[in-house]
Amino acid sequence: MTALIIIVWAIIGAAIGIVIGGVIAPGFGYRDMEGMSGIFAVLFIAPIGALAGAALGLKVARKYAAERQKIVAFSILGVVAAILAGFAFEFMTNDMLKQSSTLIFEVRSPAGTPMPAWDKISGHLRSKGNDGSSISSYADTARSHTGNTLVLQGTVAVWRQTTDRFVTFRAGDGPVHLFRINAPAKPVETKEMSAWTKTEFIEEGKTKRAPKEGEALEIRYRIN
Repeated sequence: MTALIIIVWAIIGAAIGIVIGGVIAPGFGYRDMEGMSGIFAVLFIAPIGALAGAALGLKVARKYAAERQKIVAFSILGVVAAILAGFAFEFMTNDMLKQSSTLIFEVRSPAGTPMPAWDKISGHLRSKGNDGSSISSYADTARSHTGNTLVLQGTVAVWRQTTDRFVTFRAGDGPVHLFRINAPAKPVETKEMSAWTKTEFIEEGKTKRAPKEGEALEIRYRIN
């Protein structure tokens, strides 16, 4: 009976660990999309929860030896409750799109301002304050000239259902530019590019500021 209590409480601990792991994963650099937060929760936090649950189960089984049958019954009910709570939590908090969309964008520098090639560019689609998919160059048209302005063309996958979206863009060791993306929570395909909009924020460490004169880049985009 003691072994059964330990096993059941370990399952409860692992289930709780998975829920907690999914919540804290972004804080450890594991993104919500592509299953990374789930993998983090299952591989790192669930085992800790299972060990803690097993240890607590052993302690309870020894302390209340005469009540072990009742403990087993209530523990099994606890497992069922934890599973149901997990499904309910996932249903209420899941904002992942059933099918990803693609944001196709162009970023241009002020006239006469140099910009490095794509191998020096980094950035993400940031949703609800968390960095998600990495930006990448678009086919063979990564660099083009419009007059005296250099334009970089790229794409990034859209996975989350939210209107709180920014594209982060960094050229070389320069500042991080944050471009607000005005698109519906559930992306709708658009054939034409949006109007050009400027950098909304410059990010320096954990602080944000408005771009200085001549510092802002510009972006335009469409949803595919």
